[in-house]
Amino acid sequence: MTDWGEFQADLAYEQYQEEQYLEQVAEEGVDAFSRERLQAYYRENPNVAEKSLNALRTAEILVDVSASASLVFAAVSLELTIKNVILRPLVHGLVHNEALAGFVAQYAVGRRGTKWFDRLLQPLLRELADVDLSTYRREGQSVTLWEEVLRVTKFRNDVLHDGEAATSDQATTALDASATLLRTVFPAVVQALELTIDEELRIGDGEARPE
Repeated sequence: MTDWGEFQADLAYEQYQEEQYLEQVAEEGVDAFSRERLQAYYRENPNVAEKSLNALRTAEILVDVSASASLVFAAVSLELTIKNVILRPLVHGLVHNEALAGFVAQYAVGRRGTKWFDRLLQPLLRELADVDLSTYRREGQSVTLWEEVLRVTKFRNDVLHDGEAATSDQATTALDASATLLRTVFPAVVQALELTIDEELRIGDGEARPE
């Protein structure tokens, strides 16, 4: 076997081991979850939503200027909210070894992030904050919020990779879905942990709730 062949074989084995470990984490699921670890993550990262909020506000400013630009920034906010604001902290609450938590979080927010969110972390959201993204619908909408998330991802790809121009309706969907996830779902998670969250989505201690 050539050096390159050996390298590919070693890499494939390492990926297999990673997959096996992650499957074990997924199997343990909610039973292994630690609210205290999730609380600690948010306490140590009180501005975890800052970049997502900035992207959302940029999208809101651009909506009357360029539907395509607004959609892209709304999609950026959406992705940051899913991966960094909700998914990564939840993974830290799931994995009890600090070093392994970092590894799993990094893996989960990579290219398989949406799969992990759908398979493992949606059940955690239901357990923790009574939020079920598989059924949750914004008022007046016929599709679920998660279906909207997937649609927005496709709209963004159409703009960035195929040069399509976004419509006003697509930009509005992206804005509303992103705002709901960041300003409604995320605070529900924080409040379920008996932490505070202010209008700038900064996290603090205490039992007070935002207006």
